[in-house]
Amino acid sequence: YESKTLVIASGIKNTLFDIYSKYLGRGVSLCAHCDMPLRRSQLINLTGINPYLNELINDTILYTKDYKIYDYNLITDTFGEESLEGIIYDNQKIELNNLFLALPITSESMYSKLGVFINDNKKIIVDDSYMTNIKGLYAIGDISSIVNQVSTSVYSGFISALKIIKDLKK
Repeated sequence: YESKTLVIASGIKNTLFDIYSKYLGRGVSLCAHCDMPLRRSQLINLTGINPYLNELINDTILYTKDYKIYDYNLITDTFGEESLEGIIYDNQKIELNNLFLALPITSESMYSKLGVFINDNKKIIVDDSYMTNIKGLYAIGDISSIVNQVSTSVYSGFISALKIIKDLKK
């Protein structure tokens, strides 16, 4: 097949997520801006790996100063019936009803092999129209966005589509 343009919209994958996945949306969150406003009257629990954890802390203080950080390497399991009820931390059972994660993404490796430029946050580098350093190759959504949100993914798809249509009409 041949094409004048190609759009990468693969999203991201988190390989350090296994023990948390069953409680995603039920106590475990990846998005401070989505879920923290609902929990601002509670103690907020954070874990992750730097530099992602530092970003999460900066996001958290926009909503509350009442938070606790758990060392990611000391959490060995989670527990709960329908929703998160706690973690096993440093061989101790700790009850909590929320945990915000800040973990790295890993989808970038296959794209860097193609010659696509990747930044320090493991995101594909794009211009204002979401085109990569390779002419005609666009990257939209979480794989290139600063913020992993549906709204930013939709926006990047819209902007890249407008640019592609304009260029193909030339």
